Amino acid sequence: MTDDDLKRLLDGMRQENAAAHVETRGHFDSKTEETRGHFDSKVAETRGHFDSKTEETRGYFDSKTEEIRRHVDSKAEETQRHFDSKAEETQRHFDSKAEETRRHFEIVAEHLDTKIELLAEGVLQLGQKLDREAADIRDEMRRGFADTQAMIKFSHSELDRRVRALEHMLADLQARIERLEAATN
Repeated sequence: MTDDDLKRLLDGMRQENAAAHVETRGHFDSKTEETRGHFDSKVAETRGHFDSKTEETRGYFDSKTEEIRRHVDSKAEETQRHFDSKAEETQRHFDSKAEETRRHFEIVAEHLDTKIELLAEGVLQLGQKLDREAADIRDEMRRGFADTQAMIKFSHSELDRRVRALEHMLADLQARIERLEAATN
C-alpha cells in the first residue's frame, strides 16, 4: 500500500468520522429538543392542572360562602319576622296581657338565644371544617409541588448524566482520531 493509498484511506476515515460526528450531534440535538419539548408540555400540563384545581377549589369555597351567607340571611329574616310578629302582638295586648306577654317574650327570647347559639355553633363548626379542608388542600398542593420538583431534579440529573456520557464518548473518539492521525503522519 502506497502513501497515497494510505492518505486516501485516512481521508475517507476522516470524512466518515466527520459524517458520523455530524449525525451523532444531530441525533443528540434532536433528542435534546424532543426531551425539552416533552418536559415543557408536562410542566404546562401540570400547571394547567394546578390552575384548574385552584379555580375549582375557589369556586367551591365561594359557593359554600354564598350558601352560608344566604342561610344566615334567611335565618336573620326569619328571626326578624318572628320578632316583629311578637312585638305587634305584645303591643296590641300589652294592657290586658302584660304579664303573660312578658313571660311569653322571655320564653321566645330563650328559644331565640338557643337557636342563635346553635346557629353560631354550626357556623363556627362549618368555618373550622372549611379551615381544615383548606389546610388539607394546601398540604396536597404542597406535596404535588414537591413531587413535581423532585421529578424535575431527577430528569435534569438523568439528562446531565447522559450528556456527560456522550461528551466522554466524543472525547474518546477525538482522541482515537488524533492518535490515528499522529500514527499515520
